[in-house]
Amino acid sequence: MGIHDINQNVPALDTAHDEQSGRPFNAQFPFLSFIYQMGNIYKSNYNGLQMTLTARNYHRLTFVAGYTYSHSLDNVGANWDFGAGSGIPRTAPIRNANTRTATSIFAIASRSLPPMPSRAGSLRCNCSKAGR
Repeated sequence: MGIHDINQNVPALDTAHDEQSGRPFNAQFPFLSFIYQMGNIYKSNYNGLQMTLTARNYHRLTFVAGYTYSHSLDNVGANWDFGAGSGIPRTAPIRNANTRTATSIFAIASRSLPPMPSRAGSLRCNCSKAGR
């Protein structure tokens, strides 16, 4: 969001050299010297990267690794231009934003235990069928 004075003096049009006659809206509104227009006049962009690597059950080992990176660029050094358009020109070059570049790395590994031997085979029923 930026504030821009759309009624700034244009030196080529200032015939009386009084800074009022060179204003674009002087003929319509001679009683106004400043006309502020508020709008999104600056540019910014954001790039982000997120990656994950997953390996499952490799020799009973499960592994997850991740990486996150983000970066933003803009052509205004703050969130608001309170210089009324005189502080930062609209054609300012796009540079690194004031916000922090975020980078994070994580890794998680887990190992599964070997299967327990089954005791079901040792608990045999020594039963016989009685009857006929």
